[in-house]
Amino acid sequence: MLEYDNTAFYFFLLAVIILYLVPSYYCILTAVYGAVFPPSSKELGTEVRTSAEKAKAKKVAQKKVRCFEACAFASPTTVQ
Repeated sequence: MLEYDNTAFYFFLLAVIILYLVPSYYCILTAVYGAVFPPSSKELGTEVRTSAEKAKAKKVAQKKVRCFEACAFASPTTVQ
């Protein structure tokens, strides 16, 4: 039976964590933060001038931001 040292396994595990899990969880946490604390209209640079724009801005504000579609990394527990 082949016997490998434990340090090689630990090195591989650390590489997987750094290269995949850290960026994917960063994207997930930024999406959650953006959904919990949405940017204000001032931060977005939008000014409402007419009643039609006001209604549209209200609809857009109610929509949840989906970072998962725009992010390069998906949740490590989902299958695409």
